[in-house]
Amino acid sequence: MWVCELQFDCYQDTRLAEAEQAIRQLLDSLRYNGQIIGREFPTVIHQGWLTSRVVCPEQDSLHPRHYSRQVELAVEQLHRAGLTSPRVNPRGPDLNSDTTDEAHTPRWQVLYTSYLHTCSPLRCGDHFAPIPLYRIPAVANGDFKQVVKWQEDWEACDQLQMNGSILEHAAVQEISATTSLLSRRGRDLAKRIEYLTQVPTFYYLYRVGGDSLAAEQSRPCPGCGGDWRLDAPLHDIFDFFCEPCRLVSNLSWDFKD
Repeated sequence: MWVCELQFDCYQDTRLAEAEQAIRQLLDSLRYNGQIIGREFPTVIHQGWLTSRVVCPEQDSLHPRHYSRQVELAVEQLHRAGLTSPRVNPRGPDLNSDTTDEAHTPRWQVLYTSYLHTCSPLRCGDHFAPIPLYRIPAVANGDFKQVVKWQEDWEACDQLQMNGSILEHAAVQEISATTSLLSRRGRDLAKRIEYLTQVPTFYYLYRVGGDSLAAEQSRPCPGCGGDWRLDAPLHDIFDFFCEPCRLVSNLSWDFKD
């Protein structure tokens, strides 16, 4: 991924509050379109212009050809606030980020995230690299807000269960059970993405706990009850793979090497 700066010049008198609101609206629209990643975007005033630092999936992620209608409306709001369209200054690759998947049609893809990852939750099944959301058709209402909100909820549950102090069991239930509200939302999104892209799209079920290694190795698919264990781990994470149910999972982390 790339670190970029967005520079906004004032071409007419404007109030700082109006400028801040217009920039915030643009950044939210870009985030829900998958063009910028994360939730914190430092913005400063320097020598008469405003600059926001963001992280993008690719060097050209902020090109107008990727804009959703919501981003276009946010740019119009910038102009009404007396600001120019953002000037993009790429600063270089982010050394602490995942490498974005190259543009191609994968054989399969998966909705996967964790509290450690700040990238697109849609990953290529071939390379396990994140796929920028703006590469695929909009999921709903012209952008990917529903996907981003699902990702935020999943990561929040993952953080709670990793902290192990409050709501641990409820959080684990949400990310590991096919019947949880979070999983139902995620699986519905995966089905929608598969319909739009015509690429088989799987959903990741987290797994922790269990009675024994033998019991974990023989556990059936929670969707159809069939055998879904792989002969060898896929991408060093997935030990279970059910094509009909579009589910992948790991051997319980309590027993994984």
